[in-house]
Amino acid sequence: MGVKIVVREDESIERAVSRFKRDVIRSHAGDKWPWCRSFYASPSMLRNRNKSRRQRRYSNGQ
Repeated sequence: MGVKIVVREDESIERAVSRFKRDVIRSHAGDKWPWCRSFYASPSMLRNRNKSRRQRRYSNGQ
């Protein structure tokens, strides 16, 4: 099953892929596509990643 990722002209392929992954996680496509469950991080890993991102934002603010 192919998945089409739209890459904008002003962004790199890596950013497009990461944006696509974010959209998939946001729409919980793992329920519809079995491979998303294994391909993307588990909920606990996502939670930890959000935590670290929050800390990074605070450190940038200082």
